[in-house]
Amino acid sequence: MVIHVPPRWKTEPNDVDVIKGRSVMIDCEAEGFPPPRLTWRKAEGSVPESYKPISSSSHLHVFENGSLTILDVGEHDAGFYLCQASNGIGSGLSKVISLTVHVSAHFNTKFHAEIVKKGQDAKLSCEAFGERPLTILWTKDKQPLNAKLMARYRQTETVFTNGTLSELLIESVDRSDSALFTCLARNSYGKDESNIQLIIQEKPDIPQELRVTRSTSRTIDISWSPPYSGNSRLLKYLLAYEESRDAISTSKDVKQVAIPPSETTWSISSLTPNTRYSIRISAVNDLGESESSNPLEVATEEEAPGGPPLSVKVLPLSSTAVKVLWEPPEASLQFGAIKGYYVGYKRKESSDKYVYKTLENRENLREERILTNLERNTRYRIRVQAFNSKGAGPPSDDVEVETLQEDPPRPPSLEILGMTSSSVTLKWKKDAGDTAPASGYIIYYKKEYGSWKSEEVFGDIYTYTVGNLQCGMRYEFYITAMDGNGEKSEIITGRTSGRAPIAPEKEELLSVNDTSITIQLSSWKSGGCPITHFEIKYKQQRQKNWILFADRVSSNRKSITVSNLLPSTWYQLQL
Repeated sequence: MVIHVPPRWKTEPNDVDVIKGRSVMIDCEAEGFPPPRLTWRKAEGSVPESYKPISSSSHLHVFENGSLTILDVGEHDAGFYLCQASNGIGSGLSKVISLTVHVSAHFNTKFHAEIVKKGQDAKLSCEAFGERPLTILWTKDKQPLNAKLMARYRQTETVFTNGTLSELLIESVDRSDSALFTCLARNSYGKDESNIQLIIQEKPDIPQELRVTRSTSRTIDISWSPPYSGNSRLLKYLLAYEESRDAISTSKDVKQVAIPPSETTWSISSLTPNTRYSIRISAVNDLGESESSNPLEVATEEEAPGGPPLSVKVLPLSSTAVKVLWEPPEASLQFGAIKGYYVGYKRKESSDKYVYKTLENRENLREERILTNLERNTRYRIRVQAFNSKGAGPPSDDVEVETLQEDPPRPPSLEILGMTSSSVTLKWKKDAGDTAPASGYIIYYKKEYGSWKSEEVFGDIYTYTVGNLQCGMRYEFYITAMDGNGEKSEIITGRTSGRAPIAPEKEELLSVNDTSITIQLSSWKSGGCPITHFEIKYKQQRQKNWILFADRVSSNRKSITVSNLLPSTWYQLQL
């Protein structure tokens, strides 16, 4: 016997709440005999009146047991659903349930970057969607951000039908504002975040650690560390260098080189040896040029002189000796401290190599050398080379000279016999080995820091008095023979008699009344040198400027009076 049983609920469907984007399964299971057939329908409108059948798809699927699965639920899936069970026995079963879809807080844009130039204002915006109430919080580099506590920050919110727009305003941005800003949105059904990378662009920083890695006489190799780029691609480095000077440099003195941004080393070439250079470097991006680094001071190494000694002259001294005189090479071609000179010589017609004599440089060195042991009445070629710690430079052009046929007089020996206030008497004698005749002598003299003067003495005379000299003054003297190229004697010094006038005591010099001062000029002592005249100045004690009373008062005058002075006033005199 077969017993037919009408459908009855095994699992009755119920109302369901689901969050948008998730999946949901609605159970609807019935039993009976024969086994009931289960179908699902969805209301076509917002009220449960008219339904349309649900067919299985990739989005909705009805299992054999009657369960309805909806994948990736959307807002359009919300509404009323009808589950029916029938097996032909009785009227069957049906149940209407509602599916409510909730929208969690979310952002459509998960990340974007904002680029702002330093000093400009920035506006960061994030729009959150979801059911209300919807709250939005900001963080900066994952740390909570309270715009109310930050002077340059301001936060605003605008509420729309389906979401909220939050804006973070930052005034006059600087480097500290470069950060990852995060919007955190939250409601009862979930939370989400949106990230904004704020990039502040500015001029680059100064390149760091500028240093010398190697230097030679002509090149300087440098290196540096890349600077902060200012969040903008580096375009180049600008290297500037110039010779170090005490004076202010002009733009023409500075050489500038553009270096690719990929480089952090450079070789500066075509430099001058033994020269100090000042080197700076800066970086450039689209926003401009950084400040220059502190100057790096470095000197190139020495190099053998690049030029010959100048103004080479050769004077015949005797039948066997000549004097070679010259000036140092041009300063810009010395390439280092001159250590000395090589003086080369050979007979003009000889094929022999040059013979060189060395003159070591020392303090107060005179650029001259006497070559001896030469042949009488013979023509020689002379050249001079300078040398420094790196070697010898090029030689000078050859200078020709011929030794004398006969030897000139030797320098006399000069001494002072006596002196007066206006004259000095000199005495000299010939060198014991001097056989050359002398027709007379030339006496040279000058006062200290003055110019040389000369007087001639003819015949076989060995004393002479130089007159018309200044009293109490130091003089220098030397003597040479008139004949030939005789050398001068050593310079001797002497002082004429006398000294500066001697001032009297104040009580002896001055007599004072209410409005005048009388000066006793006769109270001055001559000191051995005649007093020629007096000069008188005066001023009140606290004044700066002197008043000239008289500038040439005769030394024969006994006294002079400065009158028309203020009573009870201190004065200073200069006499």
